[in-house]
Amino acid sequence: MSHKADQNGANVYAYVFTWDNSALGAFHGAEISFVFDHSQSSSTAQKLADQISQAWVNFAKTGVPSAEGLPEWEPYDRQNGATMLLDENSTLVYGHDRKLMSLLAPDYVY
Repeated sequence: MSHKADQNGANVYAYVFTWDNSALGAFHGAEISFVFDHSQSSSTAQKLADQISQAWVNFAKTGVPSAEGLPEWEPYDRQNGATMLLDENSTLVYGHDRKLMSLLAPDYVY
């Protein structure tokens, strides 16, 4: 994300899908049914699906992901590391993975 943001083109919006309501846990691609607002098994899951789907629609329309009930989704840049954690109570966090990345790539420059 940092490299894409450094290109100074369109804004970069980062997210991590952290919702977990199964034995499978949260995994890469788990958000896809939520993006397409497929019927969900619980009212909590359906509410999240409605928000995520609307955020993707608004991103396609306006270039900014947004939905009722989601915090304001700020663009990601190298300094702020703004990332939306999509979950039952979604939150916008800053630099959430910097400690992990410093272990995995200690010479990486933010």
